[in-house]
Amino acid sequence: MRSKVRPEPHKFKGRTGFGIYDELLSPENCLHAQGTVDSVLLDEMLKLVPETAEYIYGRYTPLTIKCRGGERPYLENIVRNAIRKTDRASRAMDLTSFCSNIPSEFPEPGKSTNNGFWTTDTMLFGGTEEELIKRGTDICIELSRVLCILAQIAGMPARLVFLFDQSRRNWGHGVTEIYLRTPHHPGWAVFDATSNVCYPLPEGGFASAWDLRTRPEIADGHPDHDNKPYVASAFYECAAVVNYFAWEWKRYDYSWNSINDYYRRIWEKKD
Repeated sequence: MRSKVRPEPHKFKGRTGFGIYDELLSPENCLHAQGTVDSVLLDEMLKLVPETAEYIYGRYTPLTIKCRGGERPYLENIVRNAIRKTDRASRAMDLTSFCSNIPSEFPEPGKSTNNGFWTTDTMLFGGTEEELIKRGTDICIELSRVLCILAQIAGMPARLVFLFDQSRRNWGHGVTEIYLRTPHHPGWAVFDATSNVCYPLPEGGFASAWDLRTRPEIADGHPDHDNKPYVASAFYECAAVVNYFAWEWKRYDYSWNSINDYYRRIWEKKD
């Protein structure tokens, strides 16, 4: 049962309480430098558990869009060109597909490899959404941030969701929830900019992160479950949600940073 009482923020807010990921999420080990936008979002994330679910899917995220035309012209142009359909679910998927292609289509030629990705030694992290696109980021947290802002510019409420697969160390992931005001689905739905997927529900509409936590068969029965590593219910067993708004960009530090020693060791082991 979901609690009807607003949770105490200090109990579920922040980057601790995520089991084997607490070390990775600590400020000294975090992929993004302390004080920068992605690090601040980790500080502000709210753990998705039965005690917080009703609040997160109720009052936590305002549904009013405060974007003003002309403030982010580069992103506004992308939205105009990327969206091909009129219904909200299709518009959200159009933007998701655009974001999934960022790593292969946008890296600056002098900074990328023949495969379209930066090498470990030259990778940079952080930056505005405009910079992330131009840099051709393939980092899931950053791609989800781009999708979140593009969705808001397109008039759809959106927020970030961080996922932590407790069955495997160092297998976190980031996705976006977009609010779909449709007759069949008046609620939040997960769109994965890395895997280019969403999760249709058998009864109609699309699954939220809470749906994917409480109904694991939705993710594990997805057609891409065996083809894409992040399309699995294990990621949604431990999750957190955070608000991030396009019109509040002035409150964040968008400085870049290079890879730290902690993550270098992780990626060397994976390779």
